Amino acid sequence: MTYTGSNIDELLYQIVQGSDKELDLKALLDKKLVEYDPSKTKVVTLLGIDKDTFDDIITGNAKQPTLINIIKIAQFLEIEL
Repeated sequence: MTYTGSNIDELLYQIVQGSDKELDLKALLDKKLVEYDPSKTKVVTLLGIDKDTFDDIITGNAKQPTLINIIKIAQFLEIEL
């Protein structure tokens, strides 16, 4: 099913609908840390996200993550939304 609303509607629809494949954010993060060789502290500082919030999102334990933080992490991990 394809949704053809505005850009923000499309983004939210894709986030809510998801895809058939599961993403392992921890594995993607580990891959990026090896690829770019920054510390996790440097990553959260550059993204402007609190370390605990970042960890909760990556592990899937975040209760109410903000859309902005999700987009920042998705861009860093090169996940298409």
